[in-house]
Amino acid sequence: MTQRSAGKPDIELGKRIRLRRVEQKISQAELGDKLGVSFQQVQKYEKGVNRVGAARLQQIATALDVPVTFFYDGDGKAETCAAISPGSRV
Repeated sequence: MTQRSAGKPDIELGKRIRLRRVEQKISQAELGDKLGVSFQQVQKYEKGVNRVGAARLQQIATALDVPVTFFYDGDGKAETCAAISPGSRV
């Protein structure tokens, strides 16, 4: 069984992790301490070298005081469908 390598989505996720960490003025070492990993592991997450699992992403979101949805497309808020009128076909 081969392990899937990190790809474009992992790199994008890592950028968002870094963005929030810098906004919070937290070092990689401080985030690593909160997660129980080394700062090198945090670097790998941020560069997209290592994949971030669901449980680890939840830990990161908690440590950085954001909902998990922050790390995905959009701003974490539900999108509205105002442009689609009732009865129209999509």
